[in-house]
This record gives sequence, structure tokens and C-alpha cells, in this order.
Amino acid sequence: MPRTVDNARTGARVNVLKKVKTSTGWRLCPVVHEANGRLRDRVRVNGDIQIHPEGVYYIEWRKDGRRLREAIPNPAAVLERARLKSLELEAGRAGVSLDMIRASEPHRSSPSPHIAESSVAMVAAPPPDTNAEHLLLTGIEAYVRERVDVALRARLSTVGVTGIAQLWCESS
Repeated sequence: MPRTVDNARTGARVNVLKKVKTSTGWRLCPVVHEANGRLRDRVRVNGDIQIHPEGVYYIEWRKDGRRLREAIPNPAAVLERARLKSLELEAGRAGVSLDMIRASEPHRSSPSPHIAESSVAMVAAPPPDTNAEHLLLTGIEAYVRERVDVALRARLSTVGVTGIAQLWCESS
């Protein structure tokens, strides 16, 4: 049974699959998440959990009733891409398009003047639902904080206690 990437967000469903070679040929099978949230090449084939190191990971979602898939060649980035796609789908359901967010970012110099004029017009238009935009930005901010915390913990665990004291002295 496909699972959502983050159980807290039930509205945006993004499935993580892996294309593996079975006795009947290549099939897309749902991945089995480890207790720590990582992926370890375990997939569910016909209800049985099997280990398949071969194959490519995919994320799958629905848009306008159509099932869409994207191959993710880097196994380390699969869950991260699935979370970002989930946030993107939530934003779309809330009425905020990524084009609106990109348009509100500061622009670099554009090669043609008519593109710059249309961009200014897009920036000047207020978003239809500022609450939805706030929810999207809050979700992205929480996601970034989580990734930074994980990176810091990994860095601190490799440095050790004596290394922490050295880093503290260097930063002071």
C-alpha cells in the first residue's frame, strides 16, 4: 500500500517507488521505509518485503486526475524530493502557484525589456490567498530547519567532544 511521505500532511500524497527486476520482469514497487526514515533498498513485491539493490527510485503523484512520475537517479535525494513535491502540491491546492512565488523574488537583469515589464506586473499583483502563502513558506522553513539540524548533528557526531571544544575556540 502506498504511503504518504509525511503523515502529518494527508492532503498531498507523494508515493516513493522503486523499479526492480522481479521474476515477471521490471516492476514499480513501493519502497519500505526504515524506522529511522531512511531507504535501504527494501521494497514490497506482491506483499512480501524483499531487498533489491538494483533499480531506480521514482516519486509518483497525481495532478488533475493524471498519475505523474519522476525518476530520481540519486538514492540519497529521493525522500527530500518527495517532501518538496508534497509541499508543491499543497501549495497548488491552497491556490499558491510556484510561478507566483518565483515572480515575487528579486529578478536579475533580463535580456529583453518586455519580459521585465511583464515580471513587474506579476510582482505588483497581490497573491490571491496570503494565508496559503504563509502556510507554504512555514512548511518550507520547517523543512530547511530539519535538514540543517540533521547536517549539524552529523557534523558534531563525526567531530567528537575534543573537536567541539576546538571548533568552539576557533569560532570565539
